[in-house]
Formats: sequence, structure tokens, C-alpha cells
Amino acid sequence: MGSVGGRLDAAEAAKAATDLRIRLDRPNLDTNTQRFLIDALGSVGGRLDAAEAAKAATDLRARMRPNVDEQTQRSLISALGSVAARLDAAEAAKAATDLFARVNWGSLYGETLTALGSVAARLDAAEAAKAATDLRAQLDRTPVDENTRGSLISVLGSVEGLLDAAEAAKAATDL
Repeated sequence: MGSVGGRLDAAEAAKAATDLRIRLDRPNLDTNTQRFLIDALGSVGGRLDAAEAAKAATDLRARMRPNVDEQTQRSLISALGSVAARLDAAEAAKAATDLFARVNWGSLYGETLTALGSVAARLDAAEAAKAATDLRAQLDRTPVDENTRGSLISVLGSVEGLLDAAEAAKAATDL
């Protein structure tokens, strides 16, 4: 779907997303085909309206189970990051909660933080405050490499830009 997905209008993107989710539910789907379908869903995800993006995000989050292979997890997380740009604040909060629950999934750390950055841009001030607290706690408790620390700080910067004045003042004292 690649470059075509980015050129669809919202109605056509919704039809494509529905079709892709149906195809993903087929029994005995091989993992390569599954990954391609997930990637295609991510491709059309940026063209969905908020309601359809919520359906796609819910579906993607439901597929993110610990027993799913790492490459498929990467595809799911990446697709969720793409769809996140179209979510309303309430749905973005659900996606952020799910992504925070996966932050410590080892080798998927970078992909998870990238998706979390996309989701963070859609949060309201209250959810951004929760996310900022979680990100600061992650920075404080987890020994991470320089690149990961940079990614955490980048996401934290995005989230802190959404804070109301009182939360921003609190965040400033935490630094």
C-alpha cells in the first residue's frame, strides 16, 4: 500500500483500513504476510479521521501481545505510531498507556519511544502530565545507553510542551 496509502482521502483510507484489519484476522496467516498487512495499515493510518484511527489503534494495540515475534511487534508499534497522529486526546491516552506498559520490552525500546513520541503530540494537558511523570521516572530508574536517553528526553520534551502552566512549573523544578 506504501505511497498509495498516503494519497487516499479519509473515506477511502477507512475502507482500506477495514479491509486490512479483516485480512489480518484470517486464520493461518503467515508472519511475513501479516507484517506487510500491518505495515500497510500504518501507511493508510495517517489519512484516517479520528474515529477510524481509534478503531485501527485499538486493533493494533490488541495485537501487541508478548507472545508475538519481535519483527511483528516492530511492525505493530510502528503502525500504531503512524495511526497515532490522527487520534483524539482520549484515544491517544489509551495508546500512551499501552506503550508505556511496553517500554521495558528490551530490543523494542527505540520503536516504542518513537511511537510514544507520535502519541504524545495528541495528549491533552492532564494526560501529558502523567506521561511526563512516567518518562521522568523512566529516565531516573533505568540505566540506558546514550541514544535511548536522548530518545527519552526528546519524547519528554514533546510531552512537556503540552503541559499547563502549573505542570510546566513542576516539570521545570524536576530538571
